[in-house]
Amino acid sequence: MISTFTGRFGLSSNISTGITSPTQLPNLLAWYDMSSLGLPNGATVTMVPDSSGNGYDLLTTNANTTYTSSNPQFGGKPTIGHSNSAWSYRRNYNSGEFIQGNESFAMYAVVNTLSYVNQVQYGMSFGFGANGTASAAIFTHAGYVAGTGGYYVDMSGTGVGGSYASPTGVTYIFQYSYGGGDRGIYPFIQNNAPHSTSVTGGGLYILPGQIALGGKPGLGWHHVGFVSEVIVYKAYHDVPTMTKVRDYLNKKYLVF
Repeated sequence: MISTFTGRFGLSSNISTGITSPTQLPNLLAWYDMSSLGLPNGATVTMVPDSSGNGYDLLTTNANTTYTSSNPQFGGKPTIGHSNSAWSYRRNYNSGEFIQGNESFAMYAVVNTLSYVNQVQYGMSFGFGANGTASAAIFTHAGYVAGTGGYYVDMSGTGVGGSYASPTGVTYIFQYSYGGGDRGIYPFIQNNAPHSTSVTGGGLYILPGQIALGGKPGLGWHHVGFVSEVIVYKAYHDVPTMTKVRDYLNKKYLVF
């Protein structure tokens, strides 16, 4: 499956350079950069600001999230999260706001998921939409992926999983972009490896709902682990464009 996506989308191990900030690409919708918080190490984080300027600030749903000013698993850069307690930040959105329907988008995140329960709960790090089939897109770690556990983009609401096994406790750069039509033809890219989301045969119809940093939109699930940066564009990104964003994140966080 990895080789199929590599051939289709022309991915290469050669990482191109291109941007030094997400603002250099058009249609930036939301940007959650934990280095913008500037809090003391160990401080409780009550709000994550949207650095895009579009005002999609996120508020905490609990008091478990702490700020790490220099996380060695993220190249010494700041993160929010918790090593053994669940946390999340959310913002509801209405019709006409954020991403919905079958609109094109690109989403990126730098994540280290540490644990999960019930196969998938607490393994969801970022997503948006509503709790239902084809109505959300969520970066997820689940125990049913590839038999031993791994990451994928949950878009079905039915827990089908992906194709690439990977352990918890490792930092990754996640990338996914949707350009319309069958949601399964677009690869989920983990660092520099593309693989299937195991979702085919239908489009996305994202409902007005919720942006969730650390959890599943519209559901009370949270995340156990750390996040350093999330970027969302309201546009489809081809592989060269996704590579530029991945290169920016990798240079910043030294992931791979």
